[in-house]
Formats: sequence, structure tokens, C-alpha cells
Amino acid sequence: MSDELTIGEFLCGILPRLQTDRAFPRWPPDCFAICLALLKRTGAYSQLFLDWPPDQGTDGALGKWTGTVRELGGKWRTASPLGGSFNELDTEWRLISESFGLALSSIKQNRPLLEALIKLVGVADKPRKASALLRMAKRKKTTSSWSSPRPCLKTKVRFAGRSTLAV
Repeated sequence: MSDELTIGEFLCGILPRLQTDRAFPRWPPDCFAICLALLKRTGAYSQLFLDWPPDQGTDGALGKWTGTVRELGGKWRTASPLGGSFNELDTEWRLISESFGLALSSIKQNRPLLEALIKLVGVADKPRKASALLRMAKRKKTTSSWSSPRPCLKTKVRFAGRSTLAV
């Protein structure tokens, strides 16, 4: 068994119910927190924004991505308070859930996983914030401060009996 923390162990440390129930986090702040924490902990956001947005060879790729994220965010916000069903991000969540056994270090090389994570972050955030997230990414893309990972929290946490990490 490797001493390296897996994606699943890391995410279960943030949202413990994932140990027994891997269903999509229906509350947007939970989804936002676990996806962004994973991107920040691994430094994978810097890799993601080296080649951004998805389908950048097509006209209006950034606008299309932002529009999709805003639309999905609005739908989720409408369904959530009413206890309604929202399954339009099941494909992205399934990709993350199926990656639970992978080492944290493998995230940077997994482009589909990176895109699923940032899409969930954008949709889970307030819809009007999605474009701000992308503008920030575009500016930071050329800034060296995104080239190395920095922990998002100064808290030390123990995951699955393994070594203590700064998350």
C-alpha cells in the first residue's frame, strides 16, 4: 500500500459521509468546498489554467463555458431549496467518484478530472461569480505565483490513520 494519500481519503476528510455514500453533494457549498480544496491542495489548478478554456480552438469557447456554468448554477439553485432533483452534473461527479482510489499526485495529469472539478466549482459558486473565476484564472495564468501549490488552509488533519497533512 502506498503512503500517498488518495483522492477519496482526502475528500472523505473534508466531507466524511463520502466514506459510505458517494452520492453527488446536493448542497452547493459542500461541492464547492471539496472540489476547490482538491484543486488547491494538489496545485492542479495551475496545470488546468495552462490550457484554458476547454475547446479554446473554437470561437467563443470562454463565453460558452461561462454561459453553461451560469445556467447550470441557476438550475441547481432553483432545485436545491425546493428539494428538487438536480442531476445535470452527474457525469462530472461520477468521474470524480471513480477517481477516489487514485493518488493525489495523479490529478495534474488527468485533464478530464481537472475540467470536471473546475466545472463543479464554477457551478456550485454563485452563478454571477463564474465569470469572475475565469477572469481571475486568465490573469493568473501568466503569473508565476500559480506555478507551485500552496495549502488553502493552515489546519493539520489526519486522514485514514495516515500522516498528518497541512490541508
